[in-house]
Amino acid sequence: MKIVIRCLFVAGLIATDLAWSLTGVNPTGVNINRHGVSTVFLTFQGTSAETPGAAFWCTRLSAPPNVVTATNPCVPGSVIGSLPARFDLATPSGALIPQVTPPVGERPVIEAGARNTTDIMTIPASVARRALQLAREGEPSAFFYVREFVTAEGLRSYVSVTCRMAGGGARSPLALIEVDPGFVDDNDTHVRFFEERTTPPELVANLRYTGTGRLRGRWEVVMPGEPLPSVFDLLPAGSLPVEQRGLQKPYTVLSRFDVLLPPLGEFQLPGPPRARIPTGLRGAYQLLLRIEATGDKEGDSNTLDGIAQSGGVAGFPMPVVRYFVGLPDTAPSVQSLSASLQAVAPPDDARVGAAQPLYLAWSDALVRPRLQLEIANAVGEVVFTAMLPGGNAQYLVPRHVRERASGTLLWRVIEPQSGGTTEAVTSWRRILLLPAVQTPQPDADAGGNGVTDRVR
Repeated sequence: MKIVIRCLFVAGLIATDLAWSLTGVNPTGVNINRHGVSTVFLTFQGTSAETPGAAFWCTRLSAPPNVVTATNPCVPGSVIGSLPARFDLATPSGALIPQVTPPVGERPVIEAGARNTTDIMTIPASVARRALQLAREGEPSAFFYVREFVTAEGLRSYVSVTCRMAGGGARSPLALIEVDPGFVDDNDTHVRFFEERTTPPELVANLRYTGTGRLRGRWEVVMPGEPLPSVFDLLPAGSLPVEQRGLQKPYTVLSRFDVLLPPLGEFQLPGPPRARIPTGLRGAYQLLLRIEATGDKEGDSNTLDGIAQSGGVAGFPMPVVRYFVGLPDTAPSVQSLSASLQAVAPPDDARVGAAQPLYLAWSDALVRPRLQLEIANAVGEVVFTAMLPGGNAQYLVPRHVRERASGTLLWRVIEPQSGGTTEAVTSWRRILLLPAVQTPQPDADAGGNGVTDRVR
């Protein structure tokens, strides 16, 4: 009798542990573009006690697909790539109480109750081409996206998503692959200058996408003096958990659109009417393309609380169109504006995890011909310098530069002048780089994970 009672007690503990661990993923399989980039909205269910770890693709599994396992299900030698850090948008979801005002450049902090993880799977074209090459050599036509989750005690679990190679057409999720907005007569200039109360040229956005369906959204404008949008604000709504979609910073709406994207892969989206683009005040403006989430059967995801619509998902923030009202000879001089060059994000003494992309952002870069970014280590020794063309207001710190900073990174932005003098400079800001969680590495003979295709 004692043995029976003891067995029941242990079984109860096991059942309790499983109730708070990874239980599955939805959707379990998707059609992807075998010739290019693909992006899919995924919900990993039951991850309240776990954090996402490594993510990679492989062509063979040692366990049935879409089943949670305690060991890496990829067959040794079958890994064809891993998820680049800049594409890792995994975030807790399913919470009812998010922090209402997120820090500049960061997602809202989920306080409690997050039982899922939302993941935006972006498959680089190099991975898809490698899978296609292996399929032509006799390997299975489908491959798998495997995501690892780790508990605080170091226990690991894995689950896979089946990626079926297709043409990226009607049966693939509606996802934006490349977005290039700008004025139609823009000659590759970073910033346009207009006189006051004039009508700018026509504005369009050239889109590359997979799937088909309705693309709905709006054009907004950031007026001079308004706070700039963060990376979180520029993500499409379909790339966010449902409970975070109403927390993006709103700006003045210029126009709305609701268009049907045919399964052709390319589309030119008209901008707002020219007369509505403001030019009444001198200063710097930003035009924003805000993409709303629409229903898409191929990309819908079950979150356990309902179906999350993800039509219009993208694995990157939407690029902005910058322009300045006041021609260079009549606008305030660069010298009078130089004092306003300031670091914006991340905030001073921010903590950045090893898997998080590190974007540095600063203000008032629009009218400067060039800028110089300096990155130093904890003792103030400059370990990296980058010359940036005018108009750049942010920079993604490469992985090797973060490693050279050795835990503490200092950065500032300088506007250099001829003769080695400095016109303007920001104050030094410090960032604490958190150590990476130790995870098993993919097989040494796996394919490269570099991304050579343009994914913006």
